[in-house]
Amino acid sequence: RFDNKITVQQGMQEDIHMPKPKEEASLKSRAPQPLTYKDYAKDDEELVLMLQAFLYSADIENAYKVATIGYKKHPNSYYWNQKRGETAKWLGKYDESMDHMIFLYNVDKNEKLRNELITYGISIYQYDKIEQYITEKVRQEPTEKNFDTLIFVYSMTGKTEESARILKEEFDKDPTKRGLLTRMLRIYIDLGELESAREIVDIIDAHDEYTLENTILVTYYYYLERDMEHAYESLLKTKDPERFENIKYNEMLSDLSWYVQDYKRGAGASKNLMLLESARLVDYERIIYVYQKDDITVASRASKEVYQKFKITYLFYGYANAALDSNEFDELRTTIEDIDSSDSPLKNESLYWIIKAKVYAHYNQNELRLAALQKALMIDPGNFNAKSSLFWFFMENNLVSELMTLVNEFSNTADLSPGFYIPLASAYLYLQDVDRADYYLSELVGMNSPLINGTEFQFLS
Repeated sequence: RFDNKITVQQGMQEDIHMPKPKEEASLKSRAPQPLTYKDYAKDDEELVLMLQAFLYSADIENAYKVATIGYKKHPNSYYWNQKRGETAKWLGKYDESMDHMIFLYNVDKNEKLRNELITYGISIYQYDKIEQYITEKVRQEPTEKNFDTLIFVYSMTGKTEESARILKEEFDKDPTKRGLLTRMLRIYIDLGELESAREIVDIIDAHDEYTLENTILVTYYYYLERDMEHAYESLLKTKDPERFENIKYNEMLSDLSWYVQDYKRGAGASKNLMLLESARLVDYERIIYVYQKDDITVASRASKEVYQKFKITYLFYGYANAALDSNEFDELRTTIEDIDSSDSPLKNESLYWIIKAKVYAHYNQNELRLAALQKALMIDPGNFNAKSSLFWFFMENNLVSELMTLVNEFSNTADLSPGFYIPLASAYLYLQDVDRADYYLSELVGMNSPLINGTEFQFLS
């Protein structure tokens, strides 16, 4: 009797909607029965021809429908699992195609297919389905690349700690694979498992296996434990020549050296960061603090870079003084012109105009120099630097009348700061009033002022 038989032709005419079997086992539960991809039942020949025709004409939709008919007739057929998996993949039916690939691999145990399965699983985010296969691959091929893939897959399924356990098993089998220590340590630190991390740190320390990478991790472990002394000491254990070009290493070395008050080493690490064009604000501050005594050239470079990089107003003065000390007036003038054309708050600070006056003095632009000093006094009428600069300006330009006016103003000022005594003494000597000059110099001696040890006092006396 053929009353219930549906031919292939009828299936195609009915858009190949074949009735579902009443009890169709899932791909995961059915036990694979090995059949080569060439094998299919003789009564499938017509289906195979139709599949090939649709594939040849790039009609993937109907090719998938035909493959589905063949698969439902023979759910354990390698051939139909392969074809349905391929067409499902092309149609974006990723879950289906993944399940078919798993079936094929479990039948064939082909290494190439396993690699494809892992790669495909990652590409379609089916991480849970490939856990066992990447684990199997690691057991058979314990390479750095496979370790990293395993860690990634397990991290995406929320089982990162399980990946560490697998890596530990691999390390116990072959302790020469030191890279596993670094990976395990990173996992435990990321998970906040500091007790487990400590076990790895002890192994690294026992074997003196301080690579650049694990040194940074060991240091971070001690930092999390708030053990700064050991964190600092750990950084010094690696002898990797690339450490001086590693940004993270130098940041940690600078910070921890500063913490333990090893300022020279800390500034050296900050200098490395500056040379790597990765210095932070604090690095520049440390360089300037240390190198202004040890190497003014380095300190000057740091001062200039830090202002140009961060544009913080107080940093301008360190940069400006460094430029003045190194006679880099052209660069400083360009910077000042940029500031003048901006809305920088520096223009409202007296010291900024005093710096400008020094630049104008270098270029013998006396009118601009005088205007700058006057602007400085307008902002801060009591500014010592601006007033003393005016003394020297009037003397240098032989402006006797203006100098006498300024001298009289200061001489009649009650509670005049001793800081003005040397400029006044210089002015009186210029005006050939030796007695008044000697009066101010004697006053400094009488009060045992530190100014008497300066070169200006020695010159005047």
